[in-house]
Amino acid sequence: RLVYRFVLVPIVRKRLLEQRDAFAWTNNRPTWGPGRIDPFNPVKFGMLRLADDGTIGNSDMQAIWNLNARERIRSPSPFHWDGLNDSLREVVISSALGDGAVAKEFSYPAMERIERFLRTMPAPPSPHRPDAAAVERGKVVFAANCGECHASGGKRTLTVIPVSEVGTDVHRSQMWTEAARDAYNNYREGRDWGFKSFHKNNGYVAEPLDGLWLNGPYLHNGSVPSLRDLLEPPPQRPATFVRGLDVVDGRNGGFIAPSCDPRQDPAEGFCFDTRLVGNGNGGHVYGTSLSATEKSDLLAYLLTF
Repeated sequence: RLVYRFVLVPIVRKRLLEQRDAFAWTNNRPTWGPGRIDPFNPVKFGMLRLADDGTIGNSDMQAIWNLNARERIRSPSPFHWDGLNDSLREVVISSALGDGAVAKEFSYPAMERIERFLRTMPAPPSPHRPDAAAVERGKVVFAANCGECHASGGKRTLTVIPVSEVGTDVHRSQMWTEAARDAYNNYREGRDWGFKSFHKNNGYVAEPLDGLWLNGPYLHNGSVPSLRDLLEPPPQRPATFVRGLDVVDGRNGGFIAPSCDPRQDPAEGFCFDTRLVGNGNGGHVYGTSLSATEKSDLLAYLLTF
């Protein structure tokens, strides 16, 4: 009891207060919500000791299936939503450091095991079984409207598409700065980590679609609940919806996501408000001008990924 009273409890209290102060900046940002995080501002302000620049990096967790296949499409392959690094080794090591690993306990063999796992882990197969004829028609629509950026042989697949072109919410791209790039490439705390591949880009990577059925909500910030909604013009996409539910939506793609009132917490999940800064659901208007029949066929094909 004495050890707990005079040693363990005071130490835990001190560390929790330090953590509260270290993350006080999040009080001025939109709530992350389930499946989302601001992945690099904690690193910028904590590990790299850069000043709070007011940027917002809220974004969804990325799919990391079968990275060997990714590098067969384009090598070196860009990683993270904005392609800020193209070395998987550096991504794995920097991710460990960003999540709290320290030099004296660091294990390179463990990092190599993680890298091997990520290179070979396949995407779970789609459980959806749409009409076969619609899938075949949708494959043609996909090739004409989406394949350049998302097919395995697309000439722009795994390239960075400028924000000015794709039109999606700009804040995640702005969050990663030239100062952050330079600080990470020069990071030497504890040892020389050998970082040299951090970049600054002004856009988002056109991702391949492995495991698409499981990747909803869609866009880099998870601001569009379903594939069907993504094929609608931005003003017709849901302004608010519940995210964090785990019931697969076999008709629309993604997960069931009912509308919600941000002023009231839903019984389950989190009410996502696209009107908040960093949560915008605009852009990516590719396919929005297709006919209803073409959209239906395209959706059938997308549900097979």
